Amino acid sequence: MENGNFNLLTALDEVQQLGLQVPVMRASKFAEAVGCSASAITSAMDRGEIPYVQLTPARPGKRPTRYINLVAIAKLCKEAAA
Repeated sequence: MENGNFNLLTALDEVQQLGLQVPVMRASKFAEAVGCSASAITSAMDRGEIPYVQLTPARPGKRPTRYINLVAIAKLCKEAAA
């Protein structure tokens, strides 16, 4: 098995162990799920308060799509509860 495939399988296993359906989510969907506005979520992402990943490079004149990192949030919550 190639190293990249192993990392992907490890990451997917971790997602399942945390009880998540997906490892990332668009800010608009996350806002719906937690009951606040999408602009509040993107502002918190800008301030570094919500962990996110950027899967595509930035294009000139356009902001890249950022996704909420649910795995990182789940880990933060787990640590805070300990």
